[in-house]
Amino acid sequence: MAGGKRPLPCGDFQWRNNSKKICDEQCDIDVFVFEGGVNVNALQIPVTDMASQERKTLEDFKGEALIVTFWVSWCPDCRRDLEQKRMLHEAMTDKGLNMVMVHVPAREADPEAVHTFLHEHPLPFQLLEDNGRELFDAYECQTLPTTLVLNKRGETEAKFRDKASIQDMMPAVANAMM
Repeated sequence: MAGGKRPLPCGDFQWRNNSKKICDEQCDIDVFVFEGGVNVNALQIPVTDMASQERKTLEDFKGEALIVTFWVSWCPDCRRDLEQKRMLHEAMTDKGLNMVMVHVPAREADPEAVHTFLHEHPLPFQLLEDNGRELFDAYECQTLPTTLVLNKRGETEAKFRDKASIQDMMPAVANAMM
């Protein structure tokens, strides 16, 4: 990759709109990389801060490396992922990496379940709520959780599906922080 970026884990990558297999190894993670890609419209979609009820956009976070994770309360993979993100948050809080979790209410079976979940499992990151699934769809997400790694310019470094681990994400995080 240009610009001294580290290679990401093997698997099927998406370079802009063209799919490209970069190795022959069998991998069970899905990683999509957008080289210098930024979905300007998605950055401007308003979401709600779940604590303050203020309207925000991902564009508000430009200038900092950002992990954005879409999640719902009923999903076992989301619960596992949120716990991994909690540990990463504790380790990276003062290192220039910001994290936001975007709840996707249109994928929630019970609209009140998220409040019960958050009461029982307080989370240390900023929690945003999508407008139905508008932001989720704008980033062409299909699974929960889905994690985006955005660089300081708001460009998508990578998109990870539900089975990706924190270790799988770290090369993209390092690239985003450069």
